[in-house]
Amino acid sequence: MDKDRLDNLEAMIAFLKEAEGKIQTVRQDLEKEARDISAG
Repeated sequence: MDKDRLDNLEAMIAFLKEAEGKIQTVRQDLEKEARDISAG
């Protein structure tokens, strides 16, 4: 039972790390776009 729970937690952690990376990329793209607009 604990092994299954651990496997589930590790899978969730891996998923969140991947999502975090994608979010960071999107945020950087949006920040760059905002700077470009601000710069005119």
